Amino acid sequence: MVDTADNPDHVTSRGPKVAVHHKAAVASAQHPIVCETIIDVLKRGGSAADAAVAGALTDGVVENLLTTYGGLVTLLYFDAATRTTHQLLSTGAFPPDLPVFRPIPDIGLSITQLPPSACIPGFMPGLGALHARFGTLPWASLCEPAIGWAEDGFPMSPDLYLAHFGYLPFVGYFPEGRALFAPDGFVTKAGERFSNPKLAETLHGLARDGPGYFTEGAWAEEFIATANRLGWAIKLPHMTMALPRWEQPLSYRHRGYEVRQLAPPNAEGVLCRLALGILDHLGVSDLAPDAAERLFLVGHVLRWVNREIGYLNDPDFFTLPIDVWMDEGYHRRIARVIAATRPKVDLSDHVMLTAGPVALGAVGADQRIKTPVGSSELSVIDRAGNWCQIMTTLQSGGIPGQVVGGVAMFGSHATFGLPGSGFDQWLAPGMRMRSILGNTQIFRHHKPVLQFGSSGAVHANVLQVLSGVLDHGLSVEAAIGLPRMMPLGEDGTLSIEGRVAPEQVADLVARGIKVKFLGAWDSYMGSFHATWREPRGAGYGGCADPRYTGVAMGLD
Repeated sequence: MVDTADNPDHVTSRGPKVAVHHKAAVASAQHPIVCETIIDVLKRGGSAADAAVAGALTDGVVENLLTTYGGLVTLLYFDAATRTTHQLLSTGAFPPDLPVFRPIPDIGLSITQLPPSACIPGFMPGLGALHARFGTLPWASLCEPAIGWAEDGFPMSPDLYLAHFGYLPFVGYFPEGRALFAPDGFVTKAGERFSNPKLAETLHGLARDGPGYFTEGAWAEEFIATANRLGWAIKLPHMTMALPRWEQPLSYRHRGYEVRQLAPPNAEGVLCRLALGILDHLGVSDLAPDAAERLFLVGHVLRWVNREIGYLNDPDFFTLPIDVWMDEGYHRRIARVIAATRPKVDLSDHVMLTAGPVALGAVGADQRIKTPVGSSELSVIDRAGNWCQIMTTLQSGGIPGQVVGGVAMFGSHATFGLPGSGFDQWLAPGMRMRSILGNTQIFRHHKPVLQFGSSGAVHANVLQVLSGVLDHGLSVEAAIGLPRMMPLGEDGTLSIEGRVAPEQVADLVARGIKVKFLGAWDSYMGSFHATWREPRGAGYGGCADPRYTGVAMGLD
């Protein structure tokens, strides 16, 4: 069993992080305990897959309002033995023979048009598939760290305390949620230990019976009983509907590098290929990374491509125009349209007369997050040269607001046939969910050189870091440090982190852009976790985003 005693290294904090360099194996994760777990598995000779499984299971304990066993898994895995990259999508599934089930009414907390809906989780089937294909250590041993932290508890961080407190109207809607998150009417204070004995019992069952414990075993039976009691008429066969799929990732070339990202029905690869191609024809590489012209163009391009990927669905059921989205001529034509948005006159007076001084970078109240949404990113390279970039999520599975066997669940924010949404699902047998989550690996001369991924506003932030690295030649640390923005709003507002120089703000306003500052380092804009191959074969390196509480660690 792992040592769960209090340790100063387990204290989480935001701010600048120390990167690791020239290591034999590396990891980066959103919580120090998770990163430590990954490194311990690598020390025992585990593969990147083993480390990712143990890390993700521990993540579900110590980051319980960023990820959960009721969510989903996406990943890219580079297998050193065959020198191939494999994509795994294990998203949630909706029974096509049942109506959409929303157990929590609209209580004024939803970020979508409707409250979250219940969904069969894909998390555990995904981890099971990863371990079955690339794992080397016994499954039960990978459950041990999570069991220890669930039984003995872990130090409550200020961030997690604020999440528990802020989300209490949702997570405490049912008695089961109140019993877990506020057992005496109050959430656990920062610095105190938060334990989850029922989750520890569930993890003991998972260690004994394997991933099937969540799809066919005792946990699945309790999940079904809870759902039926609430009125969701699922049966045991529904629990195996979330089928992990191994496929080839989307691959494309850009500036001498090969980029591998998740292929449809995930949207990240198409979004980034479209955006990079359009930005290339707009001459973005000739601009300084902090230039107002670059911010103007990136905002417009993100607005365009986020709208376009609304037409992306499961390729097994729809004919997708992949050839069009990958076509350089198509990128050129879109670039011509966006280039025409540059005004020929100074529009500062227009902005001031219609929006006032608030459009000059005022920090506004942020109303984006109302119901719990979240994800967690892990990046790992083992001693044998296997690379794994994996994301798990809070949403996209489970029964909203319910706790089953200590597993808190938050449901799916998928829409049903809405083109503009990041998560969308058509109710048809076997059809997979479209999502905007993703993982990225970059190759040079057929060798992996960098991998990264991010939680938060993935539909906006991955492209920005990818462009910083490939278009501007920045290190991944420098690209992560650039101010990040949301896609340009339909009202002409560019929401961006508040580290933009006043002269750049004035330049944007002159182009007719209303500027809204987010926090200087806004956690909603993501928490990147990256690992890479050092130049000239001198081992591996890794870093963590200063916007959240993660760290990078390595083995000599």
